[in-house]
Amino acid sequence: MATYLLFLIISASAFTILNADVSLDCGSSDIYSDDNFITWTGDEPYIYHGQSMAVQSTKSVSRAMTTLRVFTDRKKSCYSFTVDKGSQVLVRASFFYGNYDKKSSPPSFDLQFDGNHWATVVTSTDEVVYYEVIYVTKSDTASVCVAQTTPNMFPFISAIEVRNLDSKMYAHVDSNHALMLTRRVAYGAKDSIRFSDDLYDRIWAPAVNRGGFTVLSLASTEFVDVTLNDSPPRSVFENAFTTNSTSIAITLATNLPETEVPIYMNIYFSEVSVLDSTDKRSFELYIDGKSQSDPIIPVYAKASGMYLSNFSASSKTVFSLQATSDSTLPPLINALEVFTVSDQLTDGTNGDDVTSGGASPTSSKKKSSKTPIILGTVIPVFVLVWVVVGVFAVLRHKRKSAAIAAGQAGGANRANGTPDQAAGKMQMQMQMAANNMAQNVVNDFRVNIQEDQNQSTQDQQS
Repeated sequence: MATYLLFLIISASAFTILNADVSLDCGSSDIYSDDNFITWTGDEPYIYHGQSMAVQSTKSVSRAMTTLRVFTDRKKSCYSFTVDKGSQVLVRASFFYGNYDKKSSPPSFDLQFDGNHWATVVTSTDEVVYYEVIYVTKSDTASVCVAQTTPNMFPFISAIEVRNLDSKMYAHVDSNHALMLTRRVAYGAKDSIRFSDDLYDRIWAPAVNRGGFTVLSLASTEFVDVTLNDSPPRSVFENAFTTNSTSIAITLATNLPETEVPIYMNIYFSEVSVLDSTDKRSFELYIDGKSQSDPIIPVYAKASGMYLSNFSASSKTVFSLQATSDSTLPPLINALEVFTVSDQLTDGTNGDDVTSGGASPTSSKKKSSKTPIILGTVIPVFVLVWVVVGVFAVLRHKRKSAAIAAGQAGGANRANGTPDQAAGKMQMQMQMAANNMAQNVVNDFRVNIQEDQNQSTQDQQS
């Protein structure tokens, strides 16, 4: 028994130094777990100013969207988070106006990360919008800032989520650039797909069937093999869109803007029907009417993917999947991700902005003892028995980090671009899937680390 307790204590010590994910409910002071078992914390330890407000809307939204923090006393306000330098993170910022000020006037303002322009936020009276960026950190802190751009339009924020990604993901893009999400969809899905299906807590919105597509579903409870560098979740391959005829192509909506920008795109395929020996499904990717790939022949219950990089496109660029001449079946698609690629990243947010606007409880100059938050329970490190209790809690529970409930299209920043005529070289890769069993055990336990509250208060006053 003594040996087992020693093991628990050592394990608890290891947990306290893990780089944890962050889920901030802005404007709230509570710590709670939502219906998806995501642990949310209020934002008070991360920001020193701004006003907490409750939304007035009667629209049904997640708990994290019922409060917000609005900034009326300065033009720029920032949150800061401790991260591992050189780590790859996904940051999602969400906004729900909900007529909190009873003026029925949703504002517009700028959104920044680590000193880089992220998006111009356009909020809606009664819809949740969110913006998502993926990048490699250049320091041991990451920041999210909102900045006023129009008089009497005060920036606000409802939620911030930071997720750690595997370093092998999205590696086809130079780490000096960020990926700004414009669209991520699962074709044929009935609901959004997120954690725990997606271990990295990406939101895969169900694609709206506006073009009369046929929805196909996996013929059985077959286990889909997925081994792809960008780690799409297995569940996105359980359904697909197809057309009614080999003469009808699938045209991909990208949510790209009208002006030209570099993009990164993932297109995912897996056969969901058991085909007869006489059947063949073969198709190619066309861009603006020209074939840009070898024939794509999806394999039953095996994932494959194609990526496009070093390429520019816009809302005018037409991406389509068209059946080959020898195909007896029309094309299909399971999932799609579209990003714009940012300019070269800066080294970080101005320190004055972070110091005056907010701070990470784990980034103060004077380090205090750390207290792990496990499923919303704060465990004081100075009471050893509580460490043991905390580890028991970890052993019995798995923290699920799901994304906030948001609108299908989200508020993702949209990119510009048409094919790069000068140097527009496109790289494509087909990756046939293999067993991805490790995906089910990665990140089983994620522990939020925050500084001891008493010490944090002293640091704020010093």
